[in-house]
Amino acid sequence: MQITHNKPIKSLLTTLIVLITVPFNLQAQNRQERVTIIGTFEPSLRPVEKIFIDPAQPEPLFNNENQNFSRISGFYQPKTTSAAIAVNQVRTDEKSKRYANHLKTGIGTQLSPLFLYRHHSKLSKNTAFSLELNHRSSWLDIPEYAPSTWMKNAAIVNLEAAIGDHIWNNKLGYSHDQFHFYGFKPSEYVGFEIDKKNLQQQYHRLNFESMLTSNYSSKSALHHELSLGYKQIADKHQNTGQQVLLHGNAGKYFDWFGNQTEQYASALLDVNFFNEEDSLNGNRGYQSNLNPSLTFSGSFFSLKAGLLLSTVNDDSTRFYLYPQLKGSLFVFDQKLEFYASLDGNQQLHSLYETTLANPWLSPGTSHWWSNTTKNIRAGVKIGLIPNTDFHLGVNYNETENGGFFITDFEPVFQNSMKIIHDNYNRFRFQGDVTYQHSDKVRSYLQVFYDQYRMNSFDHAWHQPAFHGKAGTILQVIDRWRFGAEILFEGERFTPDSESLLARSVRLKPWVDVNLSAAYQIMPQFEVFTEINNLTGNRYEKFYRYPVHGLQLFGGISLQF
Repeated sequence: MQITHNKPIKSLLTTLIVLITVPFNLQAQNRQERVTIIGTFEPSLRPVEKIFIDPAQPEPLFNNENQNFSRISGFYQPKTTSAAIAVNQVRTDEKSKRYANHLKTGIGTQLSPLFLYRHHSKLSKNTAFSLELNHRSSWLDIPEYAPSTWMKNAAIVNLEAAIGDHIWNNKLGYSHDQFHFYGFKPSEYVGFEIDKKNLQQQYHRLNFESMLTSNYSSKSALHHELSLGYKQIADKHQNTGQQVLLHGNAGKYFDWFGNQTEQYASALLDVNFFNEEDSLNGNRGYQSNLNPSLTFSGSFFSLKAGLLLSTVNDDSTRFYLYPQLKGSLFVFDQKLEFYASLDGNQQLHSLYETTLANPWLSPGTSHWWSNTTKNIRAGVKIGLIPNTDFHLGVNYNETENGGFFITDFEPVFQNSMKIIHDNYNRFRFQGDVTYQHSDKVRSYLQVFYDQYRMNSFDHAWHQPAFHGKAGTILQVIDRWRFGAEILFEGERFTPDSESLLARSVRLKPWVDVNLSAAYQIMPQFEVFTEINNLTGNRYEKFYRYPVHGLQLFGGISLQF
C-alpha cells in the first residue's frame, strides 16, 4: 500500500547525519545448528573485489572468551544475513595460545603490496580493545587499457565493554580508496591527450557506530538494544553523502500455552536520516521503519507474523505497508526443515553503499529507492546424510524501480557507469551443499539460477542468469594449509548506447580459479602463497572493465 503527499520537505537535516547499526534480532536458536568456526585465510572474495584482485583476508581473530561477554546463546540471533545452510564445525586446537597481534604482509606479481595488521587486547576484565590497519594496492596497469592502478586503505578501532547487564560496543572506521577510470583503450583514441589525473577518483568513508545491548542471563527478561551512528562519504569531485541511523529493538519471551511452545513478541524501530550534495544540488530526507512481530515456536515448528510500516520523505512523503509471514516445519528429529516466507521492503540505495558495489560510477550519482512489493521464499534444508548439508530454495520477487549499471555514454571516453531503472520480476533457484570430509577438510558448492522479466529493458543489464562458486578448505596437515575456490558466472548483457535502437552487447561467461597454500614454520610464523585467476582470464565483470589476469602473491603471516 502506498499513500503519497506531494509536498516539499522542510529543512529536516543539517549536514551531520548519524548511522545506527543493528546487530541482532531477538529470536531463539532452538534448532540443532552447526556453526562454522574457521580462523584461517579463506580465498573467498566479494564479486567487485575480483576487479581489484587481492589476496584473501583472514576471518576476524578477536574474541572475548576470557571476559564477561556471555551473550547467552538461545536468547538472540545476529541480524546479519546468515548462510543459506548451517555448515559443519571445523575444529581447532582449543588449547593453543592466543596472541594479541596478527600481521600479514606480502606482494603480488602486479607489484601489488598487501599489509594487514590486527591487534586485540583486554584493557580490563570487562573491557576489550581492537585495532585493524589495512592496505592493498596495485602499481601496474592492466595491459592495453588506460591507467588502472588502485589503492585501498582502511583503519578500524573497536572498544567493547560489559557494563552490568549490558554490552556497550563502539566502532570507528575510516577508509580511503583511490583508483582510475580505465574502461577504454587509449589506442582507440589516437590524437587525444589523456591526463592521468583527470581519470582519478577517490572515496573517503567514515563510519561510527555505538550500540548498547542487553545481556541478561534470564530468558524471561525484556531484551533490548539501542544503537546510534554516523556514516559519511566524500569523493574527489565534491560529492558528499551522510547518514544518521537510529535503531531500537525490544523483545520478550512468553509461555502462554504451556511448556510445549513459546512465544516471542518484539518491536523494531529504525530511522535513517540522509543528506547528499554535489557542487550544484542537494538531496535530503529520512526513512523510518516500524516493525512489530510475534513468533510462535515449538519442537517441530516455527511461525512468525509481523507488519513493516515504512515512511519515506524526500521530495514527497510516502507510506508503505508490508505484511510479513515466515514459517518452518521440522521433521526427522529436526534434520529436515521446510520453510516459506512472504515480505517486502522499501530500500534506500545511498551513495555510500552504491559506490561499494560499483566504484566506477559517474561523479554526481545520487541515491535512489527501490520498492520490493512482494518477496516470496520457499525451500528445504536437509541434514539426513552424515557430514552433508543440502539446501534447495526458490525465491520470487516483484520490484519497482530496480537499478542496473550501464555505461555512461556522455563522457568522451565512455569509461564511467551510471544507473538506470526499470520494474522487474525475478525468479531465483538456489542450491547449496557442504560436505565435511573430516574435522579439517570441508568442501562446498553454491549455485544460483536467475530469470528476470523486465518491464522495459531487453535484459537485466550486467546480471548473469547462472552464477555460483565451489571450493575446498583444508585446515592443517603437518603444518600445511590449503584452499581452493572456483567462481563462475554465465553470460551477461549490456546496451551499446542509450538510444531506442540500442543493441545488446554480450559479455562472455567466465570461470575464475583461486588457490592458496600456507606453511607454518613456527606456531607464530607462517609463509603463504596465493594464486588468483589461475587461468589468466581477463574477463569483464563490468563492460570495458576487465579484471587483472593471473596474479601470484607471496608473503608472511606473524602472530605475536
